[in-house]
Amino acid sequence: MKDEGTPRAMVAAAIAADEDVAGVMRMNDARKLVAAMTARSSLQTASVTQHMETDITELEALRKHINADRQRQDQVPMTAFYVKAMAACIREKDRFRMRLAEGEDAFLLIEGAHIGLQVVLGDAMATPVIRDADLKPFSQVAEEVILLTDKAKRGGLTRRDVRGGALTLIDKSGSAIHTFTPIIP
Repeated sequence: MKDEGTPRAMVAAAIAADEDVAGVMRMNDARKLVAAMTARSSLQTASVTQHMETDITELEALRKHINADRQRQDQVPMTAFYVKAMAACIREKDRFRMRLAEGEDAFLLIEGAHIGLQVVLGDAMATPVIRDADLKPFSQVAEEVILLTDKAKRGGLTRRDVRGGALTLIDKSGSAIHTFTPIIP
């Protein structure tokens, strides 16, 4: 008797394919229908996003204080603060650490608070992943943001560097853009 459709077999197969998968949540018929309708809708309509303004004056002052005695290449970017905050949030909420399984009949729960960091490379992009960003001290997260961004720009990312992200940060702070809606084909 085959065991491939049982939850235990699904978890084992998912973990064998991706070490960051911690569990599998099968979809009932209602969830499958909603997933199919949402996917169809995203192909046929424009995306909608919600934007909020936040006063980060004190955070920027803290960042400037931290960077006061650092060389330019070692300065902590604001992105490091965003990564750390996102990681703390998604660790608390499983739904933010889920992705759709290939068969589109289950959700895969990602093990850790792994944050993808979109890096623009001219006409291309790379998305290195800062793993378990919520468990690491801020200084280590900041160091990894700098290291992985530089590694991406030099074309030195490995497969492990770009796998397993639960959520991706698209940081437009270096541009004149204040809000935007990404369209993901």
